[in-house]
Amino acid sequence: MRLFGIAITIILTFNTITYGQSNSYNEDIVSYLEVNGTEMQYAQAVDQLFVMLSKQYAGNNISNDVWRQLETKYKTKALKSIKLLLVTPYRTTFSHDNIKRMLAFYNTEAGKQMMTDPTKLTKAQKSVAGDFYASDAGAKLLENKTNLEQRVAEVSEIWSRDLYRMVTEDLQQMGYTTGQ
Repeated sequence: MRLFGIAITIILTFNTITYGQSNSYNEDIVSYLEVNGTEMQYAQAVDQLFVMLSKQYAGNNISNDVWRQLETKYKTKALKSIKLLLVTPYRTTFSHDNIKRMLAFYNTEAGKQMMTDPTKLTKAQKSVAGDFYASDAGAKLLENKTNLEQRVAEVSEIWSRDLYRMVTEDLQQMGYTTGQ
């Protein structure tokens, strides 16, 4: 567990240093993670974590106010943290220009429709999406999808374990235990 904390500290330190060195590149990656649905997926993951924890701690009769306080305390911080942690895999996979083009695509109506329901793309939106995926940035996105998913999964696992640990430590400090 101590080694895990050291690993997170190193990752966050590296990201902070990197962030300071190339602010707009990192900001564009964070913006991309917000518009491409990544942030929303992690927000849902946080919500699911709290549902799971409420079941694990069901015997404690923890009030909804306590759960809301914990969610308020951790959700925004956790979402900011995961976006910063994900900067590194995206930076090492895509150039700043790639990120700008990906961000631009996901800000189009076609990109937004791809996020909500790709089966409802209009002919014009399909053309825009086709042009994007035929571009260097789109091709690189498709080409690196599996590798990127693996690296993101590794970061996500560390992030979720850390978030789980922090929330359960708070619950323990409040006097709650699992299995009561």
